[in-house]
Amino acid sequence: MTNYECNICLEQAIEPVVTRCGHLFCWSCLHKWLNAPASAQHTNSLTGLTAQGRIGASGSSSTKSTGSSSCPICKASVTIQNVIPVYTRGNQTDPRNTYPDLPARPPGERPEPEPASVLALQAFQNGGVPESYGYSAGQGYFPVIFGLNWQGASLLEAPSSAKSLSYMLIGFSALYFGILFLL
Repeated sequence: MTNYECNICLEQAIEPVVTRCGHLFCWSCLHKWLNAPASAQHTNSLTGLTAQGRIGASGSSSTKSTGSSSCPICKASVTIQNVIPVYTRGNQTDPRNTYPDLPARPPGERPEPEPASVLALQAFQNGGVPESYGYSAGQGYFPVIFGLNWQGASLLEAPSSAKSLSYMLIGFSALYFGILFLL
């Protein structure tokens, strides 16, 4: 079993959650961090002084955070809604009984798979029959002049409306020249 370490309490993470920036915390530690007063979050860990020069973590400020804060490690934006729970095996205690006044950690998000690209789907139209093909063969030093170069549409594909019009014109012209030849 892999032990995850919380970046706030530096102990094994209980009910671990990961922020979008990739830092792992205990859910209880991160919840306390996000709901701490704004002045306590900016406390210098070495001196204990806040950004205003007062001693931090002393509850002197009664303003609560709005549920939006920054990551304790890299100061990226973190909210309760965008943390990701890490599901682990082997927990011996029921997490609902660990901290009864602590709200449940946020549920995991399951993003919908991205749709396949249109170009990838076009390769398998008409049962996988290619829409066009090309053939080139040549002999000697001048394959362009003395060789065969032929490109065309697939005979197995259903003609589109533009192609059917051109096929109809070619058919009528062949019929016209055939009748003229017989007369």
